[in-house]
Amino acid sequence: MARLPLGRRGSGTAAGGPSARGRLMSDADLFERALAIPDAAGRADFLARACGGDAARLERLERLLAHHDGGTAWPERTLLEALGLVNDMPGGGENKVPADLAIDGIELLRPIGAGGFGRVYEGWQHRTRRRVAVKVLRGEYLDADIVARFLRETRLAAALSHPGIAAVHDVGMARTSRGPVPFLVTELVADARRLTEHAAGLDLTGRVALLAQVCRAMGHAHERGVVHRDLKPANILVGADGVPKVIDFGWAHASGGDFTEATSLTQPGQFAGTWQYISPESFDARSRRVDARADVWSLGVIAYQLLAGQLPYDVRGLPFPAIVALVSKVNVPVLVSVDHTIPLPLSRIVEKCLQTDPARRYADAGAIADELDRFASGAKVLARGPTFGESVTQLVRRHPAGSAAVAGLFLGLVVAVIGIGRARLGEQGARAEAERGRDEARDEREAALHRLYSGNLLRLGQVAGNGNTLEARSLLGESIDIAGRLGIADATTGTWPLELHCAEAMVDGALAVLAAHPGGVTDMACSPDGRRLVSGGREPGWRLWDAEVGTLLAEAAAGERAVQFVRFSPDGRVFATVDTKGFIQLLNSDDGAVVLSFPEPVSIGVGVIFSPDGTKLLTAGSDRICRLWNVADGTLAASLAGHRRHISCMAWSPDGTTIATASDGTEYRLWNAADGAFLASRVSHRAVVSSVAFSPDSTVVATASLDGSLQLWRYRERADDMVLEGHQGKVHCLAFSPDGKVLATGSKDRTLRLWNVADGSPRGRPAVHDSEVVAVAFSPDSSCVVSGATAGTVGRWDTLDAEPAGYLLGHRFAITSIGFLAGHERLVTAGADGEIRLWRGDDPALHHVVAATRESVEFLRFASDGRRLAMGTRDGSLALLDAWGDVEQASLRFGSGRWETFAATADLAWMAAGSRRGSIWLWNEARGIKRLLSGAHGGEVSALAFSPDGSRLISGGDDGRARLWGPAIADPLAELGGHDGGVTCVATSPDGRLAATGSAGGTVRVWRLDDGGSVSVCDCGEGGVLDVAFGRDGAILAAGHSSGIVTIHDPRLGTLLERLPTSLGRVRSVVFNPDGTRLATTHGIPTTQLWNTSDWSLAAKLPGHHVQTAAAVFSPDSARLILGGADGTVRLWDHARASSLVVAKSHSLTIRAAAVSPDGRLMATSGADGVVRIHGRRQGEMFARQRALAKTSPRPGPARIGETASSPTPLVVATNPAEP
Repeated sequence: MARLPLGRRGSGTAAGGPSARGRLMSDADLFERALAIPDAAGRADFLARACGGDAARLERLERLLAHHDGGTAWPERTLLEALGLVNDMPGGGENKVPADLAIDGIELLRPIGAGGFGRVYEGWQHRTRRRVAVKVLRGEYLDADIVARFLRETRLAAALSHPGIAAVHDVGMARTSRGPVPFLVTELVADARRLTEHAAGLDLTGRVALLAQVCRAMGHAHERGVVHRDLKPANILVGADGVPKVIDFGWAHASGGDFTEATSLTQPGQFAGTWQYISPESFDARSRRVDARADVWSLGVIAYQLLAGQLPYDVRGLPFPAIVALVSKVNVPVLVSVDHTIPLPLSRIVEKCLQTDPARRYADAGAIADELDRFASGAKVLARGPTFGESVTQLVRRHPAGSAAVAGLFLGLVVAVIGIGRARLGEQGARAEAERGRDEARDEREAALHRLYSGNLLRLGQVAGNGNTLEARSLLGESIDIAGRLGIADATTGTWPLELHCAEAMVDGALAVLAAHPGGVTDMACSPDGRRLVSGGREPGWRLWDAEVGTLLAEAAAGERAVQFVRFSPDGRVFATVDTKGFIQLLNSDDGAVVLSFPEPVSIGVGVIFSPDGTKLLTAGSDRICRLWNVADGTLAASLAGHRRHISCMAWSPDGTTIATASDGTEYRLWNAADGAFLASRVSHRAVVSSVAFSPDSTVVATASLDGSLQLWRYRERADDMVLEGHQGKVHCLAFSPDGKVLATGSKDRTLRLWNVADGSPRGRPAVHDSEVVAVAFSPDSSCVVSGATAGTVGRWDTLDAEPAGYLLGHRFAITSIGFLAGHERLVTAGADGEIRLWRGDDPALHHVVAATRESVEFLRFASDGRRLAMGTRDGSLALLDAWGDVEQASLRFGSGRWETFAATADLAWMAAGSRRGSIWLWNEARGIKRLLSGAHGGEVSALAFSPDGSRLISGGDDGRARLWGPAIADPLAELGGHDGGVTCVATSPDGRLAATGSAGGTVRVWRLDDGGSVSVCDCGEGGVLDVAFGRDGAILAAGHSSGIVTIHDPRLGTLLERLPTSLGRVRSVVFNPDGTRLATTHGIPTTQLWNTSDWSLAAKLPGHHVQTAAAVFSPDSARLILGGADGTVRLWDHARASSLVVAKSHSLTIRAAAVSPDGRLMATSGADGVVRIHGRRQGEMFARQRALAKTSPRPGPARIGETASSPTPLVVATNPAEP
């Protein structure tokens, strides 16, 4: 392994340009200066001049400023880290170990963190056989100065030796495809949580003790002259042992001795630390006063947060100058005023830490630890409250308006009549000022809550995708609470905004949740036919369930003992239970009636196994003897004696010939199942054998041990053991795939590993969970493996290479059992939370897919009742779907050709499609009408629209004509001519009186819908019209042009009211929100603009990563906006605050259409990939709907379009001209 010198600092710069540090420093300076320029034009001019011809630099700074101005500044990042993270904003980053990254002697398991200059991975160090944290410097920052800072972190942390500081193990150079990069190996904090997360479960005494440990660790650093300068909860991790560890000394500073040069890398203009936790003096880049007392301030902020449950002040969303001003003059409310239960001495300790004058704080962290120890022991603390003079000064600083009023009143007493008049004026001014202050404070609090709400929802989407059940649940709960405080959600009525429905669907994907056992499910079994489930627990001891619909069939009587193990017989007629005293019962699978009770208790640590033919039962006794029982009458058939210790596990070969048993020692034995005769024994593990299993063909026995070792033995061939190496902890579970080709193993080291049974080689990388893997099961077709972890997460992995295929979220505690229901394509899991959950057994990515076709889906619309969804495909299909049941209600296939224009009435009674050949299909499924209007236009049908009441259809074509139709009448009602080019778009007014048509020639014509008479002509002169839309009351008309201009017209007069220059390329669509207050425009570049219709001012610009391909869609309440892009990502926006709420990668190809249900509950999207996906549906609600529709166990999965398709042959219908 290449080594880095720990005693030298590099010099010079990397070849090809200035040092990365110099570049970042200059960026920081420009960023701060740009923030001080209030107007956008001035800021843009400054940046253009400052960056010269460096386009990349200009783009980088503009993106950072835009992110900051959006109210999503990084309260947990330093300025330089923020600059370094520009390319790692949401949507970027790596979630896997790079394939080209290699370190000798260390196996990198998974990424666990990232910062401005490096990424952190969990690894396994083979030489020391321990898990470690590996920090790898990013290649793009590989220059001498940054490496020097990297080495400084190593040297400072290595010089500190304390249980509360993460130890440094190694440093060196890692291999990558771009050359060597430095890495640092440190102690890994097992099962780490942030300090604040761990403290949430502690009482006041526990939190004080935790703080004292942190302060004692930092006191050790301060004694050696090391100042951390970036203390925050994210840099203090608490492991499973409850001991806090301070990490990340990358911004640390030290003085004296050999450290001075190595730690003087912070230059003028550079701010070390995190804005929320940084001390006032640290914001002065020229100050040399930054010492241990800066860490004391940070510890005070952390202590306040831990004890009060809130920050002493909040910098989130503030521009940088405002942050500096706030922290420099902040008057922190004392703890006892926030929480009256906090003792006054403890409040004073924290108050002393948060003095803006460093001289009035504790000298170092050790002094804080001493004070906390005094408080904990009941001794008198040294911290004192402010003197009378200090209190008066603070009062004046905190309440200047009130102080002015008091002064005015005093002068009024002295200066009689004049003074009284002035006092009154002063009082009124003070009142007005106070009211303005209250209004501003209320607005600031509301804005902060909205930012927190948005951040929580975006974070929820990320952690749900990574399978973090606990954090996802926590974030959902917080978001619901914040929504209630903001008044956008009502818990009593269940009224939620669209984004919360989407978030809830992410967090719980179960089809059904069975409240099985309050104390936790100890075991669960599925009947061979998949119709029954049996569960064991404390109260009641067992429960029998209908697995198809999730209903309870029978349960143990009250007062019976808790059940540890349950098993079904191979024929499914009976099931066995083992209670906590070791007594066995056989019960009927239909009604739970007792069939047989065994007289002798057995060891409760192993359970029972039925023979493959169901005639025998295998048990392990506490006397170290396994016994075979006759199921028919409960008599003893044979005894398997020979083990010298208690039995730890056992298995029966699928062919019924062989039994394997293992004891608490290192030995396992094979027996003849027919008569119990001993066959062979193996002593091949170094520790206790914890698991044993036979392959499906009964030729291989697999064993696992507490030391993490695995072995395969082809026992009939008497071959040598095949040793499988990789796990670094106890193997909890193992299973063979049904085809016998793959072995899956789950371990305490939090990994699931797959092995080729033929040669013992691993399949792909280890699949890493967030906690210990304790259960595993293969799908019936062997295509995937499902694993359960102690944190409640259920993961699904591809059998070929162990790549993740999604997570199932819902359980709150450890998974105790996993199984697939035969014949139902369903998965069932049981947990220590007392619940059994039924899931779809297919890919979780398909769980929100309502339909799948082979062609691009170009059209979506919800019915007015919100229960049905209409869709149209490019190959000429229309379909009606049950939006909650994933069931096709009806469909129509037109035949050949391309169909790209669609329309439907609000109730979906009528649907229409237009083709490139000029034909129009009309369909009314309820009335059995389907009509082909062949040659409706002389060229492509480019646009279709129904009137709001469905009585009229207007069409436009490339032939330059528009036509007005009655849906059930073969001939057009009117010819709408006069366009100077092809008709490109049509729209009808909300009141149903007018229609508008736009042309490639640049004109917009307005018509009466009743008879097709001409109303007005809007000659825009701005290039071809690509889209038109009426405002809410039909009094205004918007047109989007190929030139990038949006024109606003009076539709009745044809006059131009407003011209909106967008400068964003051609206008793809124009859409008014339902209340008519805003107009959304999408363009040829990935930006959507929002305009206030009151004065046509630009309200917001919503950025996107790819071109907006589907028209913008507003929610029915006008509060939310849906955008779909060419990258297949859908984004849900709070457009009033320009904040993103949901970002979901819904499609593999371009999004073609989007829709929102009329009740605002569901969001549907479709794409060129042929998939229709609905967001906001909980799987449990869908399952109930499907059961109601099918009356039996429903088939999971999306609707198969065409199952109910009508014949493509046109149906000639006799119609009445009066028909609608």
